[in-house]
Amino acid sequence: MYYLVAGIGLVFVAFVTMYLVGTPLLATVIITLVLGGGMWAGVFALNTKYGEHGLMKANARRSAPKLITNRQSRLFQHLNEDRPGASQRRV
Repeated sequence: MYYLVAGIGLVFVAFVTMYLVGTPLLATVIITLVLGGGMWAGVFALNTKYGEHGLMKANARRSAPKLITNRQSRLFQHLNEDRPGASQRRV
């Protein structure tokens, strides 16, 4: 949905820019329709490939680390020790 909105916004900006520069109106409209149609087809191709939430999942999978390393043993040294007051909280 966000890609579609961003694409429509960019097509509108392209139309306004071409119109203000002085490009003939027929060429401006044709170029705008081609850009809009290409953007529309691209968004629907992404929707067909990834599904409703698949693109977000693919991006999240790419940004997640493949491996988590810990080179310090301090994290695990006190896991089995009783903390003061810990036995009182276990009810």
